Amino acid sequence: ETDVRKWIADMISKLKWIEQEVRLKQERELMLKQQVTRGHEHAQELVQSSEEDKRYFLSELAKQRDLLENLIRRKTGADETDVNRQRTLRQLQEQVVQLTEHLEKSAKALRASSAALKEKQKLVDELEDRQASRRARQDIMDRYAQFRSKISDFQN
Repeated sequence: ETDVRKWIADMISKLKWIEQEVRLKQERELMLKQQVTRGHEHAQELVQSSEEDKRYFLSELAKQRDLLENLIRRKTGADETDVNRQRTLRQLQEQVVQLTEHLEKSAKALRASSAALKEKQKLVDELEDRQASRRARQDIMDRYAQFRSKISDFQN
């Protein structure tokens, strides 16, 4: 009878430990899922921001083009018009370079966010694999306990 009580107490403590481990794992999984969600939302914000920047810069390019056309109309002399055209063209080229650099930076940030999301998804998958492994281990432990119980019954 004392062995049974010890065994029951041992099983209760093991079950409490397993319950605590499961709770901790669920909390970690929830935290990781929230991180993945935040990362995904951040990536979406970056994409939206990139699209807004693209629209803004295209609008700025159109304004600059209009300014260039107005400058050309205002100039009367061919030499003066040519000089102004070249200066405006250089400015536009510089702006295009700046816009291109900005778009490349935004794309790089988006790729980095995407890579981070993939990494977090791997972590979530690993956690799910570990949980499945723990469940299988628990099943084996349960079967072993049943086996020991039956052996004990046979011995008595």
